[in-house]
Amino acid sequence: MSARGLKIIYDADGLIVVDKASGIPSSGRTLSDPHCVQSLLMAHFRRSRIWAVHQLDSGTSGLNLFVKRKALVSVWAERLTHAEKDYRAFVGGEMQRQAYTVTAPLGYCEKTRRHRVIASGRPAHSEVSVIHRWPLMTEVAVRISTGRTHQVRLHLEHLGHPVVGDLRYAPEAIGGMHHRLALHAQSIRFRDGLRFETQLPDDLVSLRN
Repeated sequence: MSARGLKIIYDADGLIVVDKASGIPSSGRTLSDPHCVQSLLMAHFRRSRIWAVHQLDSGTSGLNLFVKRKALVSVWAERLTHAEKDYRAFVGGEMQRQAYTVTAPLGYCEKTRRHRVIASGRPAHSEVSVIHRWPLMTEVAVRISTGRTHQVRLHLEHLGHPVVGDLRYAPEAIGGMHHRLALHAQSIRFRDGLRFETQLPDDLVSLRN
């Protein structure tokens, strides 16, 4: 089912799971902001409120969870905390090792006015596995067991391989390799076995060619 371009892959028991397109934020600055997934879902379901369980960056595509009742936000947010969250990304440069574990803490730096790896930050854990290498780019799978702001982007930058198309954290040469952030929230698996998964969008598949 689609809601004005949104692909809704699950709608039951108050939970809505969307395969979010790149270029649209999960929620807006206000409820009246029309250009966000939250607003489009409110219009589609003809409801005055729908709540986001978590946020995806505007440029990131993939699985995004929403609920129809406010009381469900904390329920699903807690479940999401303990879920396996898998991302697919294309990063600049050719990674040498097959797998990496990144535990660098993340937080907001007032001096640089950006999120970054910082000693005073909150704990963050990412497991990075190489899918395929090219001379100037590597496709990776990233599993995160925490959910810090920009975690995947910052941990990959910390490894020296920022995400292709990332105009915020990547050098210009890598940021300009693709028209958008080459990052996709591909699957979520909850402890009870409930699992959601999406296909890699065509524009990211094209990076393999």
